[in-house]
Amino acid sequence: MQSRHLIVAAAVIMSSAACAASAVSARPHSGEQVQISPPEVRRTEPPSVSASADELEGRGDTLRGEKAYLDALDYYRAALAKKPGASQLFNKAGITELLLHRFREAAKDFERAIKYDHDYADAHNNLGVIHYLQKKYGKAIKEYEKAIKARNDSASFYSNCTRKSATPSIPCYICGVPWKRDTRELAMYSRMRNSPVCEKMADLPS
Repeated sequence: MQSRHLIVAAAVIMSSAACAASAVSARPHSGEQVQISPPEVRRTEPPSVSASADELEGRGDTLRGEKAYLDALDYYRAALAKKPGASQLFNKAGITELLLHRFREAAKDFERAIKYDHDYADAHNNLGVIHYLQKKYGKAIKEYEKAIKARNDSASFYSNCTRKSATPSIPCYICGVPWKRDTRELAMYSRMRNSPVCEKMADLPS
């Protein structure tokens, strides 16, 4: 009996689906279309084996500025092959991965940058961005405070708290995080607002 009921139910579902499809096909086109961006493609020649690490890094910077992110990554990785442990290269690679929305890979690069330079303020700041995007607000605060501690004369770190980021795909965070009306978000919001990083905002020129 149960098997029969299942067969009948399946027939009803299939019949409903067929009717819905028929109704859609009979309906005039509404003009609604899904727009997707073309996938990232490489635009330039691969890195030269004979190029120095500095040359490769410089070329990577140029390509990143031109938004040729995959090519830029190729050059940064090639530079790292010649200059292992270069924290600034890991940081640049991480930024490029972040711009490609590859958050996991970006985090690994920032963590490697910090591994080779524990006081690398930019890498701590950028890792904080990753944590924010993953809604790990407590970790974001810690990384941001490490960045401030490592270089407390950088107004750009503080300004990220309340001003919009220069890169639209990377939101401002910490002090400027939106408050949602639920207990967990309220507690996190209060913690952020009372953090030493946010308190330092009062010392900055507007």
